[in-house]
Amino acid sequence: MYIFKNAMNNIKRSKGRSALFGMIIFIIALAACLALSIRAAADTAKQEGLEKLSITANITMDMDEITKGSSGSSKPSKSDMKSAMQSSSLSLTELKKYAGLSSVKSFYYTGSLSADAKSVDAVTSSSGNGGPSGNQDSSSGDFTITGYSSDAAMTSFTDGTSSITSGSMFDEGTTEMTCVISKTLANYNSLKVGSYITFKDPDDSSNKFKVKVVGIYKTSTSTSSSSTGTSGGFMGGTNANNVYMSYAALKKAAKSADMTMNTQGTYTFADYSAYSKFESQAHKAGLDDKYTVESQDIQQYERELTPLTNLSKYAKYFLIILLVIGAAILIVITMFN
Repeated sequence: MYIFKNAMNNIKRSKGRSALFGMIIFIIALAACLALSIRAAADTAKQEGLEKLSITANITMDMDEITKGSSGSSKPSKSDMKSAMQSSSLSLTELKKYAGLSSVKSFYYTGSLSADAKSVDAVTSSSGNGGPSGNQDSSSGDFTITGYSSDAAMTSFTDGTSSITSGSMFDEGTTEMTCVISKTLANYNSLKVGSYITFKDPDDSSNKFKVKVVGIYKTSTSTSSSSTGTSGGFMGGTNANNVYMSYAALKKAAKSADMTMNTQGTYTFADYSAYSKFESQAHKAGLDDKYTVESQDIQQYERELTPLTNLSKYAKYFLIILLVIGAAILIVITMFN
C-alpha cells in the first residue's frame, strides 16, 4: 500500500512527464500487440492451410550427392549427372516397399522415357505453344512419353485441368499400344484419333515402337518447359509434346525397343503430420541417406505463402525496432528528469 501511495504521489508531482511516459508505453504496447497478432495470424493461416492441403511426395536423389560427380570433381558433366541419376533410381519393387509404411495413405507410379518420332514434328516454342525449341541434347528426344499406373495417377485429368476432347482415354492398366496426345500436337501434325505414331530412340533410330492415338486432350494450363516428375506424375505442367500411355503399355514398348524407362513413385498422405513422419520411417525401413523426400505440393504452398511469411517477418523486425527506440526514449527522458 505504501509503495502504491508513493507511486501515485510521484505521478501527481510530474504530470507532464507521467503523461509522456504513459503515451510512449501505450504506443509500444499497442504496436507489440499488433505485431504479435500478425505473427499469430500468419502461423494459424499456415497451419490451417497445411491441414487442408492434399499432400503428395516423391523419393528423389539428393542433388548434393549427384553434383559431387563420379570422379570427385566439383562440377560434373551433364552425362555424368544423368548416369548417376539413372543408376541410383529406385526400382518399382523398392518404391512399393515404402508404400507400405503407416504414414502413407495411397501410392501410384509413373514411367517416362524421352523419344523422337518418325514423320511427326514436335511443337516448337516459335509456334507459341510452349514446346521445346528442338533437340538440344543428343540423349534427349523431342517427346516425353509418360505411362500411368492408374487413372488416379493422372491428376491433371482427375482435377479437371485436362480433358479428352476427341476419342477416349486408354483403359487403365492396358498393355495395348495406345496413347493420348494434346490437341496442339494433333493440329500441328494433322493427327486424329486412329492415327499411328512411331517413336524412336534419340540415340539409335533402329530402336522404335508404334502406338495408336485413341484420344486427344486439351489442357487449361501450359508451360514453357517439359514437366519433370511433379506430384501428379508428369501432369503438373502439361506440355504440347507430352504423350500419355498406361504404365504397362509403356513398359512393354520400352522393352521391345530396348529403350530406358525411368520409374517414379508418388506417395499420398492424409495430412501434413503423416508427411512429416514419412522420410524418417523410410530411412528406418532401409532407404539410403543419399535419397530425400520432396513434395511439390508443399513447395508450391510455401511459395504462395511468401507474402504472408514476409509480412510476419517484417512485423517481428518492426516490433524489435520499436522496443529498442521506445526503451531508448524512456531512458533519455528519465536521465533528463
